[in-house]
Amino acid sequence: MKRLLLLVPLAFVLAGCFGIGGGGGRSSTLVFGVAAEPVSLDGALAPDVESRRVIAQIFDGLLSLEPGTTTLAPGLAETWSADKTGKVWTFQLRPDVTFTDGTPLGAPAVCANFDRWFHFTGDERDLAKSYYWQRVFGGFAGQPSLYEKCVSRGRSVELHLTRPNSSFLSALPLPAFSIASPASLQAGTPVGTGPFRLDSWTRGAELVLKRNDGYWGRKPALKELVFKVIPDDSARLHALEAGDIDGFDFVSAQDAAEIEQDPELELVARPPFDVGYLTINQAKPPMDELLVREAVAYGLDRQRLAASFQPRGSAVVASLFQPPLVFGSGPTVTYSFRPAEARRLLKLAGLKLPVPIDFWYPTDVSRPYLPDPSGAFSILADGLEKSGFRVIAHTAPWSGDYLVRVDEGRAGQVNLVGWTGDFGDPNDFLGTFFSRPTRQFGFSDPELQTLLARAAAEPDRKVRAALYRKANAQVMALVPGVPLVHTEELVALRGDVHGYVTSPFGPEPFAGVSRSG
Repeated sequence: MKRLLLLVPLAFVLAGCFGIGGGGGRSSTLVFGVAAEPVSLDGALAPDVESRRVIAQIFDGLLSLEPGTTTLAPGLAETWSADKTGKVWTFQLRPDVTFTDGTPLGAPAVCANFDRWFHFTGDERDLAKSYYWQRVFGGFAGQPSLYEKCVSRGRSVELHLTRPNSSFLSALPLPAFSIASPASLQAGTPVGTGPFRLDSWTRGAELVLKRNDGYWGRKPALKELVFKVIPDDSARLHALEAGDIDGFDFVSAQDAAEIEQDPELELVARPPFDVGYLTINQAKPPMDELLVREAVAYGLDRQRLAASFQPRGSAVVASLFQPPLVFGSGPTVTYSFRPAEARRLLKLAGLKLPVPIDFWYPTDVSRPYLPDPSGAFSILADGLEKSGFRVIAHTAPWSGDYLVRVDEGRAGQVNLVGWTGDFGDPNDFLGTFFSRPTRQFGFSDPELQTLLARAAAEPDRKVRAALYRKANAQVMALVPGVPLVHTEELVALRGDVHGYVTSPFGPEPFAGVSRSG
């Protein structure tokens, strides 16, 4: 139930400079259309997507990801490992890496960044600003926190934690944990070690990046990367068709249909990284009976729901509470639409049909996993009615009463919600939902909670994956809710753009992108 729709004040003040004209005239330049300009180029204080898009090109983190996956890969650190306690993680830095201001990368520079984040004060501690630090590490100095300290030893960085944990590793590739030059932190300018550097920023118009010719990794093919601000959806499409820009993302359903008809354009999909689901509140009888919860699962026409999403094929039926790309997925559990089986289970539970069920859904909202809440409710309610339930509809505005009701367990026996992942770790999904008792689901399972705590602390990734597969099976056997759909986001590109590998996180790095012609 991502609430992250907040803008934060600009953390870095940059003078407006000249920009270059739009268009994809030269093969060494790529122009990408964006809906808004960045709010901040300080990764730790930039939760909005347009800020993160630029930050990801200028900075590196300790770890990175294999392109298009959630698999961890070396970044500024070549290797990483935990001690026997699972509380001290050592990262061996690459040699001969420099920031674009000429400062050499060293362990003290990394620790300067972590210590800065940990010692945020005042409004920097607001969730709207430092969301990812708080999501991953918890509190700041003087508060309960997973982070304890950073110790530099030559080219080795030690991150000391207050308890065993390995889930945080999956968050280190996020722009929020970008490593900046210590000098730039004082000056308030974005200086990293990434494949591009900031060249100019014309407020409200465009932001221009130039290739970092001293980049430690594979040099980008592009010499220049321009983010052109075009707030209107249809205007971005027209700019793409005219060749004024070379791509844009978050393509609407109606624009996707037009793009598919244009031989000079193409659509690519980001792998699903969300889950829309139905909460079943076990504190509301008869949902405390497993047979009844299973009947709910069999009474949901999830395939019809997925097929209703536009463009067609942008949603798939979810079999688990985490996307399939996240490690630890499996075993696949499918509750197909079987009304007769649902009615049999309700009778077996000793209930008289139809069984009344309070079903809540939100208004005044559209999410990728819930683009049309009333339409989704109609489809699912129809299936439940055919399966021996008498559905009683309730609704409320999403950002007002609805989310509060869900969190407090006051949104009926079942309700529609969802979650978009923050980082590629099963703890970001299963841990968020089931690592502790919540009023939303109205149940507590100590065995499951112990299993999830063990999985989050385990340093060996293969062992973790096995533990999460076990946890997934346990969740689906308990039926605390029903995963409904995973959805894809679409990116539109001109046909001469090559090497653009979509990421489940989005936005993507441009270091491997090139243009022909």
